[in-house]
Order: sequence, then C-alpha cells, then structure tokens
Amino acid sequence: MGHSDATYKQALDGKNAGARGISHIFNAMRQFHHREPGLAGFGLLDKEIYIEVIADGIHLSPDVLRFTFKVKPHDRIILVSDSIKGAKDKKGAIYTKKGVLAGSSISLADAVRNLKNLGIPEAEALESAVKIPSKYLTA
Repeated sequence: MGHSDATYKQALDGKNAGARGISHIFNAMRQFHHREPGLAGFGLLDKEIYIEVIADGIHLSPDVLRFTFKVKPHDRIILVSDSIKGAKDKKGAIYTKKGVLAGSSISLADAVRNLKNLGIPEAEALESAVKIPSKYLTA
C-alpha cells in the first residue's frame, strides 16, 4: 500500500486482503490527524506491517525519522533510497518540471549514515537497508 489517501480502516482492510507493506511512509498519503490517522498511522501502529522509510533529509524530517524508529519495531522498517535515473549526476532533491518532488540523489549507504547521525544504532540502520528488505521479499 502507499501513495494513497486511504483511511486507517481502508488500510486495515488492505492488510486483511493480503497487503504486507506500506511504501514511502508519510509521502504522498493522507496526513496523520488526531481523528483520522490514515495509512501512516496504521503503518506505525500495526506490529506486522512493514513500512518503507526514505532517510534523505528531504522526504522526512530528522524528527519524523527518529519518531518512526521509536514507535515502530525496527524489524519492520525497510530503508529505501527513492533515487531515480540520473540521480548520481545531481545533488539533493529532484523535482518534476511542475515542481513536484520526484525523488532524490541519495544512496542507501548515505541513508544508513544519515540514520546513524540521528542516533539510530548502526546495526538497526544496516538491517533496515539489507536484512529486513530481504526478509520482506522472501516471506
């Protein structure tokens, strides 16, 4: 699930229909609200669902990254880059001609470093980049 305006209930229905993960938590989805936590709230609260995190400092603020690693069991957090074709030639955020964030130029190694610099244990950051995605894809 992901890139969706799904409500919390719709996310639960998605899980019950077989969904096991949420792509790009907090990005291109309904905002978390105290009356309707939406897909992001569901992803953080459900202990079985996997979530993808982009740790480039653009898609999510450092505080949101720290919050996510505090509330979600780290064995359900998958680190992704959201890097796009041609990204190695650019630095930082990459936008469409209409000004919409399309991706970034970060590598997974950079993302691991970013998490470590935020106080996330290096072992957890590395597992989120390598071990947990493998577990998710082979389960």
